[in-house]
Amino acid sequence: MSKFRRNVFFSVFIAASSVGHVFASQSSELLVAMETGKCDPEAAQLHKIALAGDALGQLAFGQAASKNLCGAVELGKEPSFYWFRKSAEQGNDIAQVALGKHLSTSWSGKDEEESFTWYQRAADQGNADAKFGLAQLYLRGSYSKKIPRNDELALKLYNEAAAQGHIISYIALSQIYEDGSNGVEKNNEIAASWYRKAADNGSAFAQWRLAKMLQEGLGVDQSDAEARLWYGKSAGQGNLFAQTSLAIMHRDGVGGPPDEKLALQLFLESAHAGEHNAQFEVGRIYLLGLHGVPQNQKEAESWFNKSNEKRRPIAIKEFEGLR
Repeated sequence: MSKFRRNVFFSVFIAASSVGHVFASQSSELLVAMETGKCDPEAAQLHKIALAGDALGQLAFGQAASKNLCGAVELGKEPSFYWFRKSAEQGNDIAQVALGKHLSTSWSGKDEEESFTWYQRAADQGNADAKFGLAQLYLRGSYSKKIPRNDELALKLYNEAAAQGHIISYIALSQIYEDGSNGVEKNNEIAASWYRKAADNGSAFAQWRLAKMLQEGLGVDQSDAEARLWYGKSAGQGNLFAQTSLAIMHRDGVGGPPDEKLALQLFLESAHAGEHNAQFEVGRIYLLGLHGVPQNQKEAESWFNKSNEKRRPIAIKEFEGLR
């Protein structure tokens, strides 16, 4: 799997805030109702609130339009960022972040400059998502010369956002220290500590990465039992790489008792979902007739071929050995 890329962006949600708008609670309730499929009269009511100029109503309708809930785009006759802009211009920091995100993904220097402005306005209000967005712009090599690359400032912003509990910033910091990139010296201990913070907060990606570090003893005391636990948590959230690693541990009895039946089930689930490491393992199972599965060269060849398509060298070697 390729390294976590720092151009990962985040979803923007309505956050609870102390506001004086009488429509605030109603807008949020209407959006939630639309997300559950309740469209009539909820969509029209939310549109009416947005048209009345309420900032949170505009934000909520923009969120609905971003997913085209209940035909919100057609109803409002404008794309989501139109409503985000309306709300952002009234100072709503969440809308400013949403607008900044939209503009930053256009890969236009002019849009990046405007994105920077909106992120900065939201960051000045203490918005952690905005600080993360600014860090992304500083790190990615902007198309605009007005936003020069600045590793030191990006790191500062990631740390500020992380201090506010921003989980994706935890992961960004983990990756920076794991890679030893962006002017930072490689430090597996710091990387593991940030992965653990993100893992404790439910990130399946961080749970998988922490498990690998525990298994290999990188930056942490080596522990197969704890690695198996974190692989299980990550796999439970759908991380296929973690599921394959968990299957191997169950197969080999590492970090706990062996369970070949469960291992086979996990391998098959991951392989059918397209995970190339699991596809290789399933090919090997059919090739050798393991775990009570009858030998089947045709099936083995099929699975090695699938893994080979993802350019796994071992699978290529095994595949050629069938011929």
